[in-house]
Amino acid sequence: MNLPDFLFQYTITYAGFCLFCVFIMLTMIIRMDRDMGSEEEVRKFRYAGISGSLCMAAQAVWMLGNSRVIPYPRILNSIVNCCDLIFTGTTVYYWFRLIECKSSRKFFSSNAAVRVLSYVPIVFLSIVNVLSIGTGWIFTINDANEYVRGPFYGIQIFCSYIYYFLSLVLSVAGMRRGSVAERILSRQLLLFSLFPVFGGIMQILFGVFPFTVATILLSIFYLFINMQNQRINTDALTGLNNRFRTKQFLENRIREADTKPFYLFMIDVNRFKEINDSYGHLSGDQALMVLADALRMLGSRHKGFTGRYGGDEFTVIVDTEQIRDPFVFSQELNKTIEERMENRQLEFNVTVAVGYTGCCNHIESFSDVVERADQMLYQEKERLKKEGFR
Repeated sequence: MNLPDFLFQYTITYAGFCLFCVFIMLTMIIRMDRDMGSEEEVRKFRYAGISGSLCMAAQAVWMLGNSRVIPYPRILNSIVNCCDLIFTGTTVYYWFRLIECKSSRKFFSSNAAVRVLSYVPIVFLSIVNVLSIGTGWIFTINDANEYVRGPFYGIQIFCSYIYYFLSLVLSVAGMRRGSVAERILSRQLLLFSLFPVFGGIMQILFGVFPFTVATILLSIFYLFINMQNQRINTDALTGLNNRFRTKQFLENRIREADTKPFYLFMIDVNRFKEINDSYGHLSGDQALMVLADALRMLGSRHKGFTGRYGGDEFTVIVDTEQIRDPFVFSQELNKTIEERMENRQLEFNVTVAVGYTGCCNHIESFSDVVERADQMLYQEKERLKKEGFR
């Protein structure tokens, strides 16, 4: 095989791989629906997927033009490279936003000033890349119509990798201080956040293979599979673990109870039927989501496992070393719910009854542990009835 034939086949293979990745990415975007995560998670996933697809398509067009398989003028070459670099940055940006959505720490989303600051790198990167068409700061197209990195190419690296760094920070924080479910997810996200970093480094050093395209696709594909699996184990309304996942987790914890004793809390919404009858079922859903938000926050604080057991009944599983007095947890939960109610300004009130039990023996059964906590929950509800609180 002579050199021209080899270069032609290499170009077609490179471009074909990029377009194949676009096909896979678009398939995931189409198959992504609201049952696979919160509305914000689905939206950020789609943005990341669309940006990634545009980046991959730009790389395919760039390779075909740079190898003169599809000759195009110098200005078009500049525009294609500009799009490639910008969409690489926006893909990383939305990857960071998606990881933040899945984290319990909303520092960047909840703080308006910090949220504005988080836009600065990607906006600056986009502006500088557009200006580079005329200035050559980030890249330039030489007289031979070939792409050449400019003197300030480091801006591209910095503005992209700062979002990878923030993603890693969120993942590490989730591993250290998150709930059980978040720690597991954070470990996985940390691993797959490193793949695009590796791909970017390889692309910068060698560039003979679309490393960035491959690793971005791998990370987003992994997250797509993770979100699909999450739908199987997640309650659609509240976003907490569902009954199947709760039962599975509790059975595993019982097996380790000798060395890792824990508390099981059973939680029930007071006067839930009255909320439904008086304010409608949508208000009942809002009440459950208020409780779910409070449980999610406490679960993260105490590194516990939270789930919806069924109807208006929820569970929390926490290591005994995380909570000295389980009764205080009940008070803490109602206080957190009250704070959530004030933020939402709902016209009804939400309080809960809590029953709990400890487990420190692996020979106990799932039914035994749940029954003890449920019995205490029943007694607590009876006590509230006697005090006039139905």
